[in-house]
Amino acid sequence: MLGRRGEPLGIEGRVSGHQGIEARTCLLATHADTLFTIFEPDVRAAGLRDTGRLVTRLITGELAREGLPAGTFGRPHCGRAGA
Repeated sequence: MLGRRGEPLGIEGRVSGHQGIEARTCLLATHADTLFTIFEPDVRAAGLRDTGRLVTRLITGELAREGLPAGTFGRPHCGRAGA
């Protein structure tokens, strides 16, 4: 994050009245055709080793939260495309 003059803000920096901003790695993915979006806060490197399973789990969970059937976008799979 950058301050008013473009300098990086530290953890204790203030942005729009917020204090104590901590750096966290998050995953945000949006499907280009449907604009269906998934978000996962606090992603760790170990969680990204099997991205197919992670994304499949996130999509399935988000569909459930939206009250949509699991097959909304076809059959879920967590393998490589074309494999």
